[in-house]
Amino acid sequence: MNIQNWEEITMDSEVFAQVRENFDMLLQRLFQKMEQNNSDEGSITLKVDVNMIDDYIPDADGNTRKISKPFLKHKISTAVPVKDSFDGKKDTGMELVYDEELKRYVLKYVSAGGQRSIFDPEYQNIVNGTATVVDEETPGIGTSNYLLEGEVAEQGEKPQDGDSSIEDGEFKEV
Repeated sequence: MNIQNWEEITMDSEVFAQVRENFDMLLQRLFQKMEQNNSDEGSITLKVDVNMIDDYIPDADGNTRKISKPFLKHKISTAVPVKDSFDGKKDTGMELVYDEELKRYVLKYVSAGGQRSIFDPEYQNIVNGTATVVDEETPGIGTSNYLLEGEVAEQGEKPQDGDSSIEDGEFKEV
């Protein structure tokens, strides 16, 4: 019978026996975590660091010789991604400005393209700390050629062909 004075280094060798046991145990835990979290994905990672350490041993002649011994360190980790998030966007439609009185940034309503709003300063009159809208005449969007019963066209205005008026409660083309 021949006794072997060496060992091959493979994942099946005795050197990695502890690594295989730890890996198998964590693989079972990974499956358990995936089932508990109702996850359809997971991962297991094996990392082996190898460091060569120099050592000196005595030989048969009483001298010492230098040898290199591998030092194996392993780490096994598992991950089951459990993701939970919210996404969202908000366009305020307002301008960010610095308010000197408050000493902080605030959002200010913006008038786009000359459009006026009730928030414009020229439309507000501060009375006793409350904002009230100033009564201002808004120009009409065109002129009407219709006259109601009892209305009379201003002096110099004469109905033109195609104009309409109401006489005696009836609508009539003029």
